[in-house]
Amino acid sequence: MDRDQQVSRLVQLDISQHFASTRASRSVNVLEEKSSSWINVTNNLEALNDERIIHTKEETGYRHLYISDFNSGSSVQLTRGEWQVMNASIWVDQEHQTVFFLANSGSFLEQHLCCIDFRGENFRVLTPSGYHHKAFVFLKRGLVVLEVSNIHLVNSWLVCSISFSDSIQLHSQFRIPIHRVDAVDSTPLPSPVLFSFSHSELEFFACLFCPADFDERKRHKTMVFVYGGPHVQLVTNQYSLRLNSRIQAMVTAGFLVAIVDGRGSWNRGLGFESSILKKMGSVEVQDQVELVGHLVKVGICDPSHVGIHGWSYGGYMSLMCLAQRPDIFRVCISGAPVTSWEFYDTGYTERYMKTPQSNPEGYKTSSVLNFLDNFPDE
Repeated sequence: MDRDQQVSRLVQLDISQHFASTRASRSVNVLEEKSSSWINVTNNLEALNDERIIHTKEETGYRHLYISDFNSGSSVQLTRGEWQVMNASIWVDQEHQTVFFLANSGSFLEQHLCCIDFRGENFRVLTPSGYHHKAFVFLKRGLVVLEVSNIHLVNSWLVCSISFSDSIQLHSQFRIPIHRVDAVDSTPLPSPVLFSFSHSELEFFACLFCPADFDERKRHKTMVFVYGGPHVQLVTNQYSLRLNSRIQAMVTAGFLVAIVDGRGSWNRGLGFESSILKKMGSVEVQDQVELVGHLVKVGICDPSHVGIHGWSYGGYMSLMCLAQRPDIFRVCISGAPVTSWEFYDTGYTERYMKTPQSNPEGYKTSSVLNFLDNFPDE
């Protein structure tokens, strides 16, 4: 990987050369990937017995599976479409020439176990829509263990067998009972409402937590909960969305709590994510403002009582939203924020901002310190 993280190479080394007296190591470039923004490193890599590998890359704008030859370097795209193969384990069945993987095909809010053959044919989504799935595939046993949930259904575990007859299918064998010893049993947690809205010719996925006294005919004091940065997706159709203690505390205190995954966030494709290239703290702020504007427009948000809270990149976003748009956000609660990217982790920062020498204006406008005079006095 180069320093700008725009060129990645998979290199084959002759290990025997490392033990030779000459110490002359020979290497061969097996694969090369280039990007005009950055390369997201994943663990999606499996070697086959015939000197081919199955891996992912994002050259189409979405992370998809490819099968590549070690010797010729040729690659064949297996999956395609405006959806992502997730950055998770892939399972390769060489006997049946099939790869199993997790993807958000069908909905950016859900994750499903899918499969496709080595020719890029017979693509199947093996799990039902309306749920979010995690999977563990045991090919030698012909079994799959699924963790299943949605915003209304607490996590459960299913053990399924794999059928390789006319088409690959899962057959449920039994459910593993799970009992949660927590507040879920005695005091049901507020369930979020999933929704979407559009601006800048894009669809944004969001959710809303309503306090006990919520009345859709009235305007309510509102807190925006934010992360807003790369490699994180907050809004998904899974039960864990309900289990954030800070969100629940704000809802219990009587706030309407809203979340949106804006540009720069994860699992929407590299084009959506790389909107922040060389300009962190710009379009992400606009997307949070548009979320508030949408809630005001539908008549449930009191525009004079809007706050924002987040941690890490969310803490940075909270400060940037308050500093750039104090007319929208009246207060922020910022946890562990980055305030100047010049002083943050090099590998993380330069992936998105490149070097300070090549992007001095971007580092300046992306710094909270550039907006100190904009913070409200009270």
